[in-house]
Amino acid sequence: MNTIAPPQILTPSKYAPDFSPRSFSLYLASIFQKMLSTSCNTILLLLQQTFYATRVLVVQTCYTVALVVTELWLRGSRMVKMGWRASEPLRQKLFFEFMVFVLGGGYGILLILLWPGWIVVGTFALGLWFIRG
Repeated sequence: MNTIAPPQILTPSKYAPDFSPRSFSLYLASIFQKMLSTSCNTILLLLQQTFYATRVLVVQTCYTVALVVTELWLRGSRMVKMGWRASEPLRQKLFFEFMVFVLGGGYGILLILLWPGWIVVGTFALGLWFIRG
């Protein structure tokens, strides 16, 4: 018959360290080294998973931004076309008024205002103003 030995609670085990200062410090150093390596591995794993999650988020964000920009561009161009068509009666009225002004005697005023010689006259006048003070 097999007999089970009673547990030895207060007796030293062959795996327990002897508590001399040097061996105890080595024992603590090995424990801290294991804890550090475990925590470093955990941190590296977390950083790697965070990096992958960030890459997924960046790709999804780029895709979403591309969809939004495309949609805004299409809707914006449609709005510009609708606005251009809606302003056609106003443009026709303004063109008619401009032609009436030009053909009705306003040509002289437009010629004075839009005469290209004003560039030469203006440059000359500006030079005189700088010279005279």
